Amino acid sequence: MNALEKIRAAQTAAQAIIASFTAAQPVDAVETRKAELSTMKKDEIIALVLELEKPKADNKIKVEDVAKALMESPECATLTWGDVADLICTAGLGEKTSQASISSYASKRKGEWNIVPREKLRFNAADLLAAVGQ
Repeated sequence: MNALEKIRAAQTAAQAIIASFTAAQPVDAVETRKAELSTMKKDEIIALVLELEKPKADNKIKVEDVAKALMESPECATLTWGDVADLICTAGLGEKTSQASISSYASKRKGEWNIVPREKLRFNAADLLAAVGQ
C-alpha cells in the first residue's frame, strides 16, 4: 500500500470512528420528544419532568473521547495530531480543537491510553502522479 492509499484508509477509518460517536445523537430531538410525550400518561410525564429537572450529567460527546479513539486506532496511525484535530473540528465536535490540544493529550495520557505510534509517510513522485491521473 503506498502512502496515498494509507492516508485514504486512515481518513476512512477516522470518519467511521467519528460517526460512531455522532450516530447516537437524535436527528430531531424535538419531534422525537413530542412522539414520546403523546403516548405517555400524566403521572409518567410528571416523573419525566422531575427526572429532567435533576442536575444534568455530562452526556455530551467529549473531544477527549473522540481524540482517544482516533489516537488508539491502528488504522489512523498515519494521521498527524493536526489531522486528528481537523477531523474533530470538521465533524462539529470541538470547534476550538487544535494540534496543540491533541498533542497535549498524547503527552499527558501516554501512560493511560494505548496510543498507537504515528507512522511517517514518504511520498514518491510515481504515487503522486498516479493519484493525479485517477
